[in-house]
Amino acid sequence: MKGETENIPQSNLQILYKKLQRNEERYRCIVEAVTDYIYTVKIEDGCPVETKHNPTCVAVTGYTSDEFNANPFLWIHIVHEEDRDAVIKQAERVTKGEPAKPLEHRIIHKNGLIRWVKNTSVVCYDEQGRLVSYDGVISDITERRQAENKLIESEEHLITLINALPDVIFLKDGKGRWLATNAAAQKLFQLDNIDWQGKTELELAEIQPHLHLQQAHITCKDSDDAAWAHGKRFDRIEIIEDDKELIHFFEVTKIPLFTPSGKRKGIVIIGRDITERKNLEKQLLQAQKMEAIGQLTGGIAHDFNNILTAIMGYGSLMRSQIKEDNLMKTYLEQILSSAEKAANLTQSLLAFSRKQIINPAPINLNDIVRKVEKLLKRLIGEDIELKVILSDMDLNIMADSVQIEQVLMNLATNARDAMPNGGVFTIETKPVSIDEEYTKRHAYMPPGVYALLSVTDAGIGMDEKTKERLFEPFFTTKEVGKGTGLGLSIVYGIIKQHNAFINAYSEIDKGTIFKIYLPMIKSEIEIKQAKVLPPLKGGTETILLAEDDINVRTLIKSVLQDYGYKVIESVDGEDALERFLENKENIHFVLLDVVMPKKDGKKVYEAIKAIKPNIKALFISGYAADIIHKKGILEVDIDFVQKPISPNDLLRKVREILDRSSHKPSVPQY
Repeated sequence: MKGETENIPQSNLQILYKKLQRNEERYRCIVEAVTDYIYTVKIEDGCPVETKHNPTCVAVTGYTSDEFNANPFLWIHIVHEEDRDAVIKQAERVTKGEPAKPLEHRIIHKNGLIRWVKNTSVVCYDEQGRLVSYDGVISDITERRQAENKLIESEEHLITLINALPDVIFLKDGKGRWLATNAAAQKLFQLDNIDWQGKTELELAEIQPHLHLQQAHITCKDSDDAAWAHGKRFDRIEIIEDDKELIHFFEVTKIPLFTPSGKRKGIVIIGRDITERKNLEKQLLQAQKMEAIGQLTGGIAHDFNNILTAIMGYGSLMRSQIKEDNLMKTYLEQILSSAEKAANLTQSLLAFSRKQIINPAPINLNDIVRKVEKLLKRLIGEDIELKVILSDMDLNIMADSVQIEQVLMNLATNARDAMPNGGVFTIETKPVSIDEEYTKRHAYMPPGVYALLSVTDAGIGMDEKTKERLFEPFFTTKEVGKGTGLGLSIVYGIIKQHNAFINAYSEIDKGTIFKIYLPMIKSEIEIKQAKVLPPLKGGTETILLAEDDINVRTLIKSVLQDYGYKVIESVDGEDALERFLENKENIHFVLLDVVMPKKDGKKVYEAIKAIKPNIKALFISGYAADIIHKKGILEVDIDFVQKPISPNDLLRKVREILDRSSHKPSVPQY
């Protein structure tokens, strides 16, 4: 260099030197002014020997240039230990003159905080091509990294939330190609093992035709096009069939997406499966229909029971006065028998819509089966064989025979529908003894002796899921319009009312067996004793009769008067209270209709009892049990009988109450 400058005039050398000084000063000012941390590493014989750092190193690392110069290993020391190997390898490549890409890594600031930096290195060579140094620029990218991490975390949270939603969500472009989906959509359309991105429903249908994606395309295309064309939100109900040919109802919202410039770029589709809600709506409509039928039936039953009370009552009075050899008595017996059947039919009709008051009495289970056997044969049809196997011994139970007959009819109907191609329907009775060991395995059933009623069909059977919901109200596996879903729930309710137990056993294509365990009473003597009715007795007491139906009132008045009672009749609740106040000293007994104009029976009774606490009373009604229950009659300490009731039964009940000491009366179970 010296030899080259000897021939240069001194003045020119001075000019060059000043320019060099100015350039170095200018370079130094730039380096010190930039906000990035700039360093230079001098290399001799391939090894770092000296480093220089601009003042910004303090802002980025917390350490000064002097501190870095005093400790050549300080820089490596402050690099985060998880990133240290990568930084060392990059330094080795740069030292060897190899190109190196910018490296983002963490450092530990002097204050102990972790900072993210971007480290970019540039190598320098001399005239002979030897590596003499490399320069580096370190940018603090902590804020950018934090923002990126927050964005990534936010996206992960959003994806997690979207995938957790039960709603089906997916994104299509303007040509109907699928761009993104959530987990619910992938599950519905079984997309786990399908390359679905960028494909339309028709293209996916070619891959998996059984997914009914072609039908989904036909169903959804019009609303897709409408949302795209109008650029507005679009709501509708869409129906899609799955691979098991089950119908799904979806409440669909379609929202177009736009670029910042306002250009349409896709459609977000959100579908909520409302199949269960639709089914619940159907069940609600069914429940409302059944409630309306129940209310109608209850009103009809009240009037019908009043009519039957008059028919059976006057018929009984006529029978008592006709001689045995009179042909008219035979006709009258037929009338009374038909009236009794009509009364039983009314109770059976009510059982379909609401719980009834049950009137348990000692009875042989075998007798119930024999009584209903012929009816069941007509019910199940000629293509089904009815097989009845009854126990050799009497199975005496305390039960309402009408209700147990209803159980058999419902189970027979269920079996008939389960055997569309015919088969064998078997009813079997036998005694069983439940011991402590069985009770340990079946905690719901206490030990004791039971009459087992087994009802078996050779039908299509049920799976486990169906058995779990078997006794739920409105649950049915039958086609729409062919079943209410109430039959087995009525069976369950009746069995529970009898303190009995029911189990169902079934397998697909292997039929179903229902086992009903009815507690047996101790001996046949109980039945014989229970069937012995006390003789009819009259009396001389004064009875207040409150009944708004003139036919029933006239009948009851005649029956009571014929047996010596004095009767004060009233036509409604207020009239009954007035008649009592006029004759309170003489009245021993009140016979009150539950539902009457102006004031119901319970209110009349409460007013009378407040005046005369020891008054004896009997409620009577032709309304269904739920109406009686709502009136609170079953909650008060008083007797109740349901219309229609025969004159003899009414006379025995009145005499029983009048002769009874003041203990809690017996009432029918509810």
